[in-house]
Amino acid sequence: MGAIPRMFRIASDKTGHPLAFEPEALNVDEALAYNNMNWGQATMPPATGGGGGGRGAANVPLVAKYKWLEPRHMTNISDRWQRDKSVDLQYAFFNGIGMETWRTFGGSGTK
Repeated sequence: MGAIPRMFRIASDKTGHPLAFEPEALNVDEALAYNNMNWGQATMPPATGGGGGGRGAANVPLVAKYKWLEPRHMTNISDRWQRDKSVDLQYAFFNGIGMETWRTFGGSGTK
């Protein structure tokens, strides 16, 4: 889902108990105003050579777009099939965002 519809935010606010909405992939910039969180799936681009542990450019951390635009927004990154989580950990720490490590997923553990 690209974004939770705005009518959900309006209905949630009317109850007096607002909810935090977290679509899997927030890809509509306007929705940043009413989607409090999002999942960042596999946030690092493939390596173009020269290090980075096989993913991303070496020593060049990316900036989390929505966290930069709205500091109260929380992105939770996840790259469930990547065994080496060090690049994700650095990205999460650099941007002040959450990270889910997915030790196992659907019974398919890392072996």
